[in-house]
Amino acid sequence: MKRDRRAKGTGCVFKKSTGGYAYRYRDLTGKVRTVLLRDESGHPITKKVDAERVAERYLREQYELRELNSKTEYLVRIAEYKDLISHTRITIAGMWEVYLKSTRRPDSSSGTLDFYHDAVLPFQKWMAARHSEITEVRDITEEIAGEYATAFWESGISERTYNARITSLKMVLRVLLKDNTPFDAIRRKTPRPQSRSAFTTAQLKAISDTMDNPDYYMLYKPEMRLMLLIMLYTGCRGEDAALLKWSYVDFDNRTITYIPIKTGRKRPVPVTVPIAVCLYDALRQKEHDDPIYVLSKVAERYRRNPCGISTDITKLLEASGIKTKVVDPELQRKRPIVLYSMHSFRHTFCSIAVNAGIPLATIQAIVGHSTSDMTAHYSHISLESKQKAVSALELAAPSSVAFKENTLTHAISTLSPTKLPVLAAYLETVLDQEQKVELARRLG
Repeated sequence: MKRDRRAKGTGCVFKKSTGGYAYRYRDLTGKVRTVLLRDESGHPITKKVDAERVAERYLREQYELRELNSKTEYLVRIAEYKDLISHTRITIAGMWEVYLKSTRRPDSSSGTLDFYHDAVLPFQKWMAARHSEITEVRDITEEIAGEYATAFWESGISERTYNARITSLKMVLRVLLKDNTPFDAIRRKTPRPQSRSAFTTAQLKAISDTMDNPDYYMLYKPEMRLMLLIMLYTGCRGEDAALLKWSYVDFDNRTITYIPIKTGRKRPVPVTVPIAVCLYDALRQKEHDDPIYVLSKVAERYRRNPCGISTDITKLLEASGIKTKVVDPELQRKRPIVLYSMHSFRHTFCSIAVNAGIPLATIQAIVGHSTSDMTAHYSHISLESKQKAVSALELAAPSSVAFKENTLTHAISTLSPTKLPVLAAYLETVLDQEQKVELARRLG
């Protein structure tokens, strides 16, 4: 077929039998190349005027490459052009799908991916509402990124939430753009400390009394009672307590060994905690109810709806007369600050242990903090040191902390000093020697 002639050295544009236009040219190595011309959507170009325009782009690239002084510069520029071409295919509406398929993205957990997606989705909606004329990721400017960051900050969120959202967008866009992102110039906000509070002795007693009230309803109440015990006497996080397995519990050595879920992916270091006496008895009563999970019903619910567990615990705290949230007019955030929650049981463990004079390194070893600086300190902490910490917790906490399971436990825990000799004399007559030794060991 007859092909249109272009100026010498500029290649030629011709129409293929399929109806689309192609461009034939000679590259820097002298090799003749033919490329099918496509529009920005990836469809073959069927109009000559459009084909000529795209061919001109190829020609300009060749001229620029010929001006390079070395093969290294040539290869670098080729890589830049390939990057540029790949960027043009990424739309803002489809940026998340492209990120998921990218081989350059980090190997993130499903929870981290959900976190990133929760950052990308509102940004996409904001762009569609405020800058609908911009459809490609490469056209997002620093000014637009700053405008979005300002709007997000003025919505009344905390410094921590703001930093997490901006950092997530930087991560996603860095993978897509393979270069600096328009959010890189945005600085982090200095967060104000907003930690959960530890329970007082009176608050722990109020929680215990509420749990013991038959008129107070809580879904899976017996298992939830045991979950509170596990958190309080091991210092573990709520998710670790809810998903605790029997394989982690060693009744012979009276220990619980587990890898914290939050830090286990990047630092799978097991944490071993001695089992407090009251927790040991409660676990013995629950033993063999389920072959896998200690709290079978709570575990199944937590996997479906973890927020439901934490919400029920918050309701329990409120019913116990504990104000869980407070509004601070001096803070940037509009949402109330959470003072007490499920996580407060972990704080209570640490607080009581610290007040009992337990070394900080020992407490860190028990609760499984993940920073590398702490690891060097608690890697040598012995089980005996941890046992002292747990024993100190039992001595410092009131009897009501045990969330009594039966009237006998309650009766013994509330004995007056004049009644203790009576109990001791009775036990002396009914226990054999082995049981007396075991009781003496338990009493320290």
